[in-house]
Amino acid sequence: MFRILVVLLAVSTLFGGQASGATPKPIAGGANQISGVEGGMNQTLFNGVIRLKLTQIRNAEPSDNLSGLDPGKKWMVFVFRCSNGLHANYIGNPTLTLNDAQDNSYASIDRFNSPVPINVIQGQAWTEKMPVEVSHDFVPVKAVLTDGANARIWKAFRVHIKATDLPAN
Repeated sequence: MFRILVVLLAVSTLFGGQASGATPKPIAGGANQISGVEGGMNQTLFNGVIRLKLTQIRNAEPSDNLSGLDPGKKWMVFVFRCSNGLHANYIGNPTLTLNDAQDNSYASIDRFNSPVPINVIQGQAWTEKMPVEVSHDFVPVKAVLTDGANARIWKAFRVHIKATDLPAN
């Protein structure tokens, strides 16, 4: 009897307790996915540190003073309205990463972010402009904003992007 139980337990473990031929359902998220706050364009989000609203996605303009594009690339500029939600100064250097439907990604380059670094008093608001160099055919579906300098207290912002949020090419 004991041998039968051991064999049944081994078979159950081998097949994950599912009937033969069943397709396992993938688990959402990833091993290293950081916790975050999710929303959409023009929606105010709060992660316990700052309030953030993605207000504009546009192609770069000459007044943005962006340079150094590789062939086949373009600048997309993301404009956020932010405010400090701490009871102290917020000092940070956020990074924006864009993802498309195939999980390709591009990240902002700190030297082009404006302002950098950020140092704002309690309750103060500011506009953050973050350009990202992407391929001409890149279509972002998600913008993820993180701040490595404040990772201990910072939850990432995940802003879902619809086709209607994007600029016409």
